[in-house]
Amino acid sequence: MPRLHSTAILRPAILLAIGPSAAKTSASLPELRSLVEGLGYSVVGELRQRRHEPSAALPLGSGKLAELKQLLLADESAQKDTLVVTAQDLSSGHLRNLERALDTPVIDRTELILRIFESRAESPLAKLEIERARLVHSLPRIRDLDAARRQAGGGGRAAKGHSNTELAKQAAAQRIAELGRRIEILRNEQERRAERRRDAPRVALVGYTNVGKSSWMQQLTARRAGVKDELFHTLGTQVHALRDAGRRVLLADTVGFIEGLAHTLLESFRSTLAEALDADLRLHVADATSPRLEEQLALTRRIVDQVRGPGVPELLLLNKADLLPQERRDELRQGYPEALLVSARSDDDRRTVARRIRELVTPS
Repeated sequence: MPRLHSTAILRPAILLAIGPSAAKTSASLPELRSLVEGLGYSVVGELRQRRHEPSAALPLGSGKLAELKQLLLADESAQKDTLVVTAQDLSSGHLRNLERALDTPVIDRTELILRIFESRAESPLAKLEIERARLVHSLPRIRDLDAARRQAGGGGRAAKGHSNTELAKQAAAQRIAELGRRIEILRNEQERRAERRRDAPRVALVGYTNVGKSSWMQQLTARRAGVKDELFHTLGTQVHALRDAGRRVLLADTVGFIEGLAHTLLESFRSTLAEALDADLRLHVADATSPRLEEQLALTRRIVDQVRGPGVPELLLLNKADLLPQERRDELRQGYPEALLVSARSDDDRRTVARRIRELVTPS
């Protein structure tokens, strides 16, 4: 579990996985648990339902809804404060109906990630990008509220509600436009700063979230990266010089990736990612102990190619290799002959990685 401030009060949360991918072997709930705990909640229950088509009213069946209510009733004192978090994104109608049925707040995966981003954003650009992502994410919910009020029937109250909804949509659209202008100004400043660093080779640290990128940033640059065992610990872009003697080489680290990252969230960090990925070499860090290693490698490469396009050389680091038995290490060497099996805890591995970086970015 991630480290929390000593003053933090853990709030209860229940995880809910619904849909065809909600099997017990799915990684959706373990990953969701890490996200929820990183936001300061204690997971007190989990529920899964494999279901191909949700009903129009609710995303889960009546039997599972009864089970979920029992989980909430297990701790009556915490029931009103318990947060239900779904592993999949839900429509605003399903979220609203589920909250009414349970009488407790319900959020989906994208909303959870937005809250984590909001709690960890530090740079002015990241804060503006996240605010815009939140507004873009909320627009369909404003429209759905409008539709729900229309279905409720005519009359003065409905007309007034529709007017308020229209005002809310207009205000959100205006704020999105304003944020876009301010973001563009900061992006231009960011690009000018990047231009001033063109004299040095640049290496982009990329990888799935929580695989050890920040640890390698700290090891390779001797700059404290605030390493924590939590998802999305790094949101902005950090750029520091490689610590070993020789020609100056810059390392850039940014937000880690995750499966099912909503398009609005990816778009919100496109400029931040583009700055970090404008590199001569991609240092792809992966968790060698993960049972989903291949999936995480493929997802990271897919997102990187979406943002900057293919063609940049890659050095793959299979991190946390010190935690593996020799048999598994041998399998990985055979399966990934181009990779380095390393540990961010090893000074020898640090020197090996730094030497290999210089070989790849320094003209012969």
